[in-house]
Amino acid sequence: MSYERKVAALSIALGLLVAALALGMIFDPGRSAARSESIKLLAGKIGAAAEIELANPGSGAIRLVKSGESWTLADGDARLPVQASRVKNLLDALAEPGRLKAAGRSKAAWADFGLEDGKAKRALVRDANGQALAEVYVGGYASTGSGVYLRTALSDTSYVAESSLASYIGYGRNSWLDLEVLGGAMVADVQSIAIRAKIALDGEGKGPLSLGYEARREGQGWKIGASEADSQSVESLLRSALSIRGEDIVAAPPASAFSPVSARVELVLSSGVSKVIEVGESAGDERFYLRAAGNPLVYLASAYTIRSILKSPSDLANK
Repeated sequence: MSYERKVAALSIALGLLVAALALGMIFDPGRSAARSESIKLLAGKIGAAAEIELANPGSGAIRLVKSGESWTLADGDARLPVQASRVKNLLDALAEPGRLKAAGRSKAAWADFGLEDGKAKRALVRDANGQALAEVYVGGYASTGSGVYLRTALSDTSYVAESSLASYIGYGRNSWLDLEVLGGAMVADVQSIAIRAKIALDGEGKGPLSLGYEARREGQGWKIGASEADSQSVESLLRSALSIRGEDIVAAPPASAFSPVSARVELVLSSGVSKVIEVGESAGDERFYLRAAGNPLVYLASAYTIRSILKSPSDLANK
């Protein structure tokens, strides 16, 4: 065989060897599992979920309970409203088969990823019989920044998953509660707003904020008494009142929480229905008790939030 033919034959053999090695790496089952695995974290159907427990080291566990078709947050014997869309998104994320990349195969690797018991965040989903449908532990963020370390109670394997899952498990109860105080009305529906207040928003020893007036819609504008008011300022006040949110819900407020009512904001709608916000006594830490009249839920609201709905007539005057 000539020299040229020998070189050609060796080149062909080398090429076949490289191709075989490449195909072996691609189709080797162990190698494929190391790259990614399609895993569904929730056993069964989403509709079977009846309770979700979320544990974050250093803070109290959050327990979400299903009653009929609605979800609530359990606080002692109280059942507080939650954001239904957020619960749905968490269950969807657990039920959707995800592409998870194995990062470690033994318990010894958990410490490297923040997945040890007592350090990792946990989500436990049970059905109505108390049977676990999912038990997921979430650790630190992967070095890429776009993933988070994760493991399940059924395996010692550590995975890298999409970081969006951590946003459901790693936050406190405020992120789950439905903290909207009023709802179901638009600025255009409001015909008048009346504000009565005598409240020490700046703390003890400071003079109270005293207010007592009504702004009413007239034609395309607004009036306070006989004076024209600035429409944009009034409508900004209305938006603040209609969209007001608490910082938390108090399951068992003190009996004196609204004795007396320190501030009252009443919005009268075109339908004749009134929506009333009442502010009670200080709850400490520059927060006050707040409620919608006729609603048993009591919220905590900051002095800053309350100040946004207690504007004086001079704040609303024509500029």
